[in-house]
Amino acid sequence: MFITQSGLTLPKVFANSVPKSGTNLLMQVILGIPGITLTRDFYDDTILGIAGTQPGEMAYGHVAYSPQIDQWLRANQIKHVFIYRDLRDVIVSMTHFIQDKFHQHPLYPYFTDQHKSWDEQILALIQGVHEDAIDYPSLYDEYRQIYDWVRIPQVCCVRYEDLVRDAESRYLTVERMTDFLFANIRWKKSQRELFINRMIQNINPSQSWTFREGKIGGWRLEFSSVHKEAFKDMTTDLLIDLGYEQDNDW
Repeated sequence: MFITQSGLTLPKVFANSVPKSGTNLLMQVILGIPGITLTRDFYDDTILGIAGTQPGEMAYGHVAYSPQIDQWLRANQIKHVFIYRDLRDVIVSMTHFIQDKFHQHPLYPYFTDQHKSWDEQILALIQGVHEDAIDYPSLYDEYRQIYDWVRIPQVCCVRYEDLVRDAESRYLTVERMTDFLFANIRWKKSQRELFINRMIQNINPSQSWTFREGKIGGWRLEFSSVHKEAFKDMTTDLLIDLGYEQDNDW
């Protein structure tokens, strides 16, 4: 148990995310908690590294859902906060990220050596690439098991859009995170507000090398009719299940 000078007992925290969905934003919010420190990252489906997380520490990664990992996190009293984003915006963001910064990505040589157009690059991430020289899944196939965490009631699930839409939405989202991380604390109203605002004030997009624009709905400027139909074919009802659309007529 880790107790701050103010007497606050700090939790063990695992910040999990769909890639390009506000990982660093989520981490900055949690690191705004006095006494919380960053430990390590885990970008696979193992729990060996997370096992070392102590009270007052935060681990992070892109870990797919499995019943075993879910049960293990709960058994070890690790507070699991999960952030996700509209997959259409994830695809656009990842396309920019590969082109601008992530040249180690397996699709970067495919995009550049074959002189793929911007539209072709987006389509490749929507459908995947299955050719003799490269076999790479669609982002839906690659990430869909990470999105499955939204079905688990013991996880604090945060929509990226709710953290960036406006100040009121951001405050309410961080407030919900605070109540999840410190479920047994009886706050004075003024203390709680001060605590939440401190977490929000720790947000600084310029400190994240992966940050570009962080727009909501930027896919509307990038998706052609071909992209839309390909996305619907690949993902079926994902957007409806996540609450981003009411039907597939978009």
